[in-house]
Amino acid sequence: PTAGDGSPGEPAEAGWSEVDLLEAIAAAGAASGNVAPTGPFESCGLRPDGELVCWGLDSAPWRQPEGVFSAVSTGLAHGCALRMSGEVDCWGQVNLYGELDQPEGNFVEVSASEFRSCGLRIDGSVECWGGVGELLEGVEPPLADVAFPGGVFTAVSVGGAHVCGLRPGGEAACWGVNWFGQADAPPGPFVAVDAGSSHSCGLRPDGELDCWGLKNEDNEPPAGPFATAPITAAGASAE
Repeated sequence: PTAGDGSPGEPAEAGWSEVDLLEAIAAAGAASGNVAPTGPFESCGLRPDGELVCWGLDSAPWRQPEGVFSAVSTGLAHGCALRMSGEVDCWGQVNLYGELDQPEGNFVEVSASEFRSCGLRIDGSVECWGGVGELLEGVEPPLADVAFPGGVFTAVSVGGAHVCGLRPGGEAACWGVNWFGQADAPPGPFVAVDAGSSHSCGLRPDGELDCWGLKNEDNEPPAGPFATAPITAAGASAE
C-alpha cells in the first residue's frame, strides 16, 4: 500500500491510501470465494407520492421494491429504503457481506454505503448490517478501528467502512475503520453529520462545516454558513 494525501502523519504512518481501502475489501471478498462488485452503480429518488425511482448503469437486474417509502439511500451495489410503516427494504445485484439482510422491526432513518447499511430505531439505538471488518482481520498494516460506542442517537450516516452518528446533545460519535482519522470526531455541537468514503463532515449550529479524515489543502470545506435542505411532502426544499 502507498501513503495517502490525508491529514499530516496519519496516512503515511498507516501506509494506506483511499484506493488501498477498496482494493483490500475487494481482495478479501475474492479470497473468501466472492467476487467484489465493480458495478452496476445506481441512483435512486423518491417521488412526492413516495414512489421509489432508480436509474443508472444497468439498473434493470436490481430488484427494486414497490410500495410507498419515506426515505432511500444507495450504496456501492445495493440500496435500502424506509417504508411508511417504518420497515426497511434493501435490494441489490449481490449480497456479498450481508448488506441485503435487513433486520426486522421499525426504523426512523436508514443509511447505506459501500457494503454496509445502518438504521436508526425509534428508541434512538443504531443497528447495522453488512460490512467487511471481519474480512480484513490480519491485513497489514493493521486497522485502527474504533468500537461502536452504543447509546442514543438522533441521526446516523454510513461511510466507506465507518459510521457516524449524532447524539441528542449535538455531539458526533464515529466508529469503524479509522485509517485516516475519519472516526475521530471533534467535539460538538453539530446539527448534522455525514460520513464519506474516508472522511466525515459535520454542520455546526452557526452554519460552518467541520471535516475530519482524508483531506488536504485542496479540499478543505469552504467558508459557510450552510444549512440542511429538507424535502417537503410536495417535493420542494423547505426554507
